[in-house]
Amino acid sequence: MKMFKHFAIASLSIMLLTAGFMIGCKKDTTANKPVTYCDTAHCGAGTCDSASQTCLCPAGYEGYGCATEIRTKFIGNYLAIENCSGTASTNYNFTITSSSQGVGYVTINNFANQGYSVTATIYDQYPGSNSYSINVGQQTVSNGTDVATFFGNGNVSGNNLTLSYQYQVSGSSSGTSCGITATKQ
Repeated sequence: MKMFKHFAIASLSIMLLTAGFMIGCKKDTTANKPVTYCDTAHCGAGTCDSASQTCLCPAGYEGYGCATEIRTKFIGNYLAIENCSGTASTNYNFTITSSSQGVGYVTINNFANQGYSVTATIYDQYPGSNSYSINVGQQTVSNGTDVATFFGNGNVSGNNLTLSYQYQVSGSSSGTSCGITATKQ
């Protein structure tokens, strides 16, 4: 009986200790909220902020263990409505694909409905908010016929993308300002 009593006390102690550790570790595996941890082993490529017990993911990553590339949720086909200064609005399709420049980059194909492919960065504007910024840094690209310089920025929230940009075709005397509102299909 004495042995059973020691065994029961030891078992109860282990269960209480395990429960204490489980309560102490905070995990939120939803992609749109900051993920919290009790040690750095769960942060994957990120680092654990010991004060807040929040995993700080490197640029381009989010989610449990910093294992999700942010850009993957934006890859796909989009239906755009574009308004440029001095012209009527235009509806067209474009695609967003992964860029070979790195995890923080995407390529927008058929940009401006003229066959241009531009590189953009997408980054978490307010971690955990599911609101992202998109930036098309100044770049000169060719569509096979014309060469143009583009730059602009905007936001992505859910399946909706808004972007304001400017471009100038080589040889023209002035640039054009445009705005795109697009929905992922």
